[in-house]
Amino acid sequence: MTIHFFVSFFFFFGLRTFVVYSEGAVSFPEFYFLEEPKDLVVAKGGSALFDCAVHSSSSSSSGQVEITWLKDGTLVQYDSRRHQLSNGSLYIESVEHSPAHRPDEGYYQCRANAKRIGTIVSQKATLQLQYLRMRSNASQSSASSSSPLFSSRVGDTAMLACPVEGLPPPSVSWTKDGRPLGLSAGNSDYFLHSRGSCLEILSLKSSDFGSYRCQSTSAGQEVTASMQIVENTDPLPHQGVVPRFVMKPTDQNLREGGSVTLPCAANGRDRYGKQPQITWLKDGATLQLSSHKDGRMVIEGQGSLRIQRLHEGDTGLYTCRATNKEDSLDVDVMLQVLVPPRFLRRPSNVEATLNSDIELECDVTAKPQASIEWLKNGDIVIPSDYFQVIDGRNLRILGLVASDEGMYQCIASNPVGNVQASTRLVIQQRASKTTTPSFQRSGMPTLVQKGFILAVVNLTAHAAASATHVTLAWKPPRLGKESPEILGYLVTWKEDDSPRERFMNVTTSEVDIRYLKPSAKYTFHVAAYGLQGVSPNSASVVVQTSASENVPGQPTNLEVTILSPTSAHVRWESPTMESTITEPVTHYKLYYGVLGDSSGELDVNIVETQYTVTGLLKFSKYGFRVVAYNTKGPGATSGRITSQTFSDVPSSAPQNFAAEAAGSTVRRLLLHIILFISFSYLSKMNKDFINVTEHCCQLGASTGW
Repeated sequence: MTIHFFVSFFFFFGLRTFVVYSEGAVSFPEFYFLEEPKDLVVAKGGSALFDCAVHSSSSSSSGQVEITWLKDGTLVQYDSRRHQLSNGSLYIESVEHSPAHRPDEGYYQCRANAKRIGTIVSQKATLQLQYLRMRSNASQSSASSSSPLFSSRVGDTAMLACPVEGLPPPSVSWTKDGRPLGLSAGNSDYFLHSRGSCLEILSLKSSDFGSYRCQSTSAGQEVTASMQIVENTDPLPHQGVVPRFVMKPTDQNLREGGSVTLPCAANGRDRYGKQPQITWLKDGATLQLSSHKDGRMVIEGQGSLRIQRLHEGDTGLYTCRATNKEDSLDVDVMLQVLVPPRFLRRPSNVEATLNSDIELECDVTAKPQASIEWLKNGDIVIPSDYFQVIDGRNLRILGLVASDEGMYQCIASNPVGNVQASTRLVIQQRASKTTTPSFQRSGMPTLVQKGFILAVVNLTAHAAASATHVTLAWKPPRLGKESPEILGYLVTWKEDDSPRERFMNVTTSEVDIRYLKPSAKYTFHVAAYGLQGVSPNSASVVVQTSASENVPGQPTNLEVTILSPTSAHVRWESPTMESTITEPVTHYKLYYGVLGDSSGELDVNIVETQYTVTGLLKFSKYGFRVVAYNTKGPGATSGRITSQTFSDVPSSAPQNFAAEAAGSTVRRLLLHIILFISFSYLSKMNKDFINVTEHCCQLGASTGW
């Protein structure tokens, strides 16, 4: 089969990389997990079963998928308790656990290997042991003579919390004076919150004073705790008293989809004998619970807030406010809704040529932010000069060699979950029968049409070396009247004793080659190319980079704050001064540019560790990075930070501003303001104007504006 070739230009750091790809699509075999292991909670002495199933469509590997298991990243050693079943599942019988010996707890992964395809590993699944125990700050047992005492008056509200925790969450029952508490559905004086772990008694009666005990059960275990409510018989003050909280909510970190009760109750009768009223605020604004007609947010008991089906938008600072005629009292609680990683962009199968550069995409959303690691055939990819993790997400591989072929995986993890996605990289090594390589060195991805060779180009090259980059400069060849037009220059370089040869194409006669290794010898070649191909001759130069101990390290904690549509403030911290570095930092160079713009990066020299960049394009996404310099040259670059400038500001203040108390007039006022701002953007941002006005129209239609 004849393979046709074409030239494709990629944009990295403002420089175009010369890459040759095959038009013919490679048939990638299907190889992925049908079922991955799930988290387990197991009782001591119980059994655990982790499932794993793999699909492979390759006929060459059909029936030859080998499954093994990893625990905490190392191979599981099978014994009398640990078995791999015929379907690939992992079975652990009689799970062992003691304070000093926990051989089975940890995270497990299924690893699948298919011949001629590669290896993939599953998402991580944890094995945890069931437990039930008193909280560390609670009374140790019901036999303790120091059961907590709660003093209350008739008519007050009382709340009792059962100080027990467990996995899975225990079921809780209550007794009073040794008898089961009457918690019938029709008894509105009692409320059970948080799976029964909190008992609320509204408007205490004399019969409610006494000894209470909670009994928690889980996985065959039982823990009890006792407490007492005693009557406060002190004389009531003649004047009212300010509110005081009976129970305060505490900060919560919960996974999305779950539910939470934020307990809150207060006592304190005002001069009119009224108990406090409870209201809730979120981020300073009163919660309008009537708007949640689905019952997702409700008040239970005197004032506890229950939120069901938690989602990320529920994250915020909640305030329980107790108010009477004397005063008001607030207590704040932070609710963090944790979101497991989800893919925004998955890596896709890639076919590439030898010596080219590729970037495998992986982008996830999660809260808190997920950490991403890359695997190749089941092994962790360690970042290096040729394997670079970009912005903590994408994997960039420079100067592909045949051994880079295989299965790659992106695994994203945060405290509440992890996900994985895989891709296959195929290295194309076939050459076209209708073309002749322009460089005789093996693997050069450049072509010259058969029957036409560019004239020999007498190039010269000059190099200025530092620890991590080289600047090349040369003179263009002299061209005759019939000489073909030069479109650019192909620059190739290779480290001695390394199989990886890298290349890029430029249109100027000078280029900076960055991200080189310190104390390494490189050979650089420069050749001109035109429509007919690349010159068969090139100029070359050998460069030795300087030792790393003489140049600064990487600037850290780079931060970008957008100040306006055209300016941003950038700040960072100085690199750590290692004991072997004797030369201090003399200045910094800040690089910035519009992402994806072929014109490349701009740079500015700075002495301080902060700088305000002006003259930026409005509503554009920029990349920022910093390099520290000393008398020996530049050090390693910082990680790149991306930020988007603001859109334009309105051309003038809103006109004819007026407001009414409530109702449809206020909604019309908001619509007029939104439309005014939208028209202010029209001259500069037509696309955004259309998006905003469409949203306004949809909003108006849905609300009757």
